[in-house]
Amino acid sequence: MAAVVYSIFGSEMAASVSLPKDGDVTRALILETVMTFTLVYVVLATTNSKDFKIVPLAGVAIGFFLGFNFILGGPISGGAMNPARAFAPALIVWNFDYQWIYWVAPILGGIIAAGLYKGLPSPLELPSPKAVQTK
Repeated sequence: MAAVVYSIFGSEMAASVSLPKDGDVTRALILETVMTFTLVYVVLATTNSKDFKIVPLAGVAIGFFLGFNFILGGPISGGAMNPARAFAPALIVWNFDYQWIYWVAPILGGIIAAGLYKGLPSPLELPSPKAVQTK
């Protein structure tokens, strides 16, 4: 896809390469990690729910968080949240500056989200208030 865009727009495509604003590596790394964490956690929480009332709304929740993350992170770090999204344009225009951020942050954010999702009890595992009162 990046090659098609490059063939249409030429060197103007350099604007689509994800680079941290003002070269602030720390801010970009933290933001990309948090954005990936929220996206992966929402995907896990909505698609793995045993409450079948929430599953049809999974796409809405995922889309909302994807859009929110992109609006928030786009101007600061490019809002990649996916190594392929950052790598393809960088490969086409041959600009690999800061590319490590867009590999480390999504992997770290995904690992944190999966660990937290697995570590926290689901609402179905928590005792109900009535069960606690009868004891």
